[in-house]
Amino acid sequence: IKKGYKINWYLIGWGDQESLLLKKSKDYGIENSLHFLGAMSNPYPYLKNADLFLLTSFYEGKSIAIEEAKLLAKPIVITNFTTAKSQINHLENGLIAEMDFESIACNIELIIKNYDLKNRIIKNLEKSAKGNESEIDKLYKIFN
Repeated sequence: IKKGYKINWYLIGWGDQESLLLKKSKDYGIENSLHFLGAMSNPYPYLKNADLFLLTSFYEGKSIAIEEAKLLAKPIVITNFTTAKSQINHLENGLIAEMDFESIACNIELIIKNYDLKNRIIKNLEKSAKGNESEIDKLYKIFN
């Protein structure tokens, strides 16, 4: 936002940090850019329309959310939690940021500014989704 990008974050899910995030967003004057949607039974329309998928976790097992973003061929940025490298190949099907705000912001900006990288990641994700057409069809039915 400080660099002039028009950003709208849609935070899906619930966590114990929500009230702190709401307060911090007001403190930093970015509350109009953050949209807290809470837990949703059908987050797919938001994911389908997203420019990228961001997962900032300190720890994560096998993430269903990452797999869903892969199926939808969304550029992915995740933090370097313990299992990150088993889920994303950095610069191939997403980006792995370090566990700090600057690294996360730099990786997001890399997706925004580097069209070749973004398109290569999308193409790699589309290729890896081959053979999962029936699962993708199920997701598209949920969208409608």
